[in-house]
Amino acid sequence: SEQELVSFRRTLLWTMILLGLDSLWFVGQNGLIPYNRLANGVVNGLYMASTGVLGYYWFACSEERLNEDFHRTSKWGCLPAVLLIVLSLVSIRTGWLFYIDADNVYVRGPQYWLQPVISYIYLLFPCAHAFFSGLREPSREKRQDDFFLATFGALPLGGGLLSLFVLGYPVFLACTSMGLLIVFLHWQDAQIFTDALTGLNNRRRLDQYLDQLAADSSNWKKVIIFLGDVDGFKQINDVYGHLEGDRALQIVSSALKR
Repeated sequence: SEQELVSFRRTLLWTMILLGLDSLWFVGQNGLIPYNRLANGVVNGLYMASTGVLGYYWFACSEERLNEDFHRTSKWGCLPAVLLIVLSLVSIRTGWLFYIDADNVYVRGPQYWLQPVISYIYLLFPCAHAFFSGLREPSREKRQDDFFLATFGALPLGGGLLSLFVLGYPVFLACTSMGLLIVFLHWQDAQIFTDALTGLNNRRRLDQYLDQLAADSSNWKKVIIFLGDVDGFKQINDVYGHLEGDRALQIVSSALKR
């Protein structure tokens, strides 16, 4: 859907912002640009706040893929991200999540644990949701899509856990970028075989499926093909216009998917 694409683009955008902040921290730490304690604190505060924004959009993108009504029904999903943003920016002065010592070195603060907890909840929940949804899904194509979606969160989740112990290396961003690439390629491949309006399999997918059945001579089975028609569809187009006709097709396709 359009909302999924918006969330996916925002996820990409915030991944690039995190990469930029990480690069800024690296050049500052290595003396390539002027980098006093205040600048160090601001960069780390912005980086930590951005992890909350990225986590939320990652969560939203996954849930919108699994639940078409997510963006209309979920009103409180951004609250943990807002909390992390506030704590990250305030910590520049208070040192709650982190502080910069006298030697201009980043040190984790006493409440640092809140940052990974909030970020990993955003990653873990949709990952588990997609995995268990795939286990219950009878459709092979939808099941495969759900399992791919589970990897969407598994890679950055694993990278984030590694980054807790491997300091100074962009493990989290590398795993996040890999997860985005895997899901993007999968969605691009799925679009080739999916009708853009209804989300149903198209003629190309039908031809592929029939070719697979014909090639599997060791497993011949009865194949039943149903042909359907939407009563009064021409009248909907003529009376209410093609936009409402498209809406009618989407309603019918939603019923077929269920």
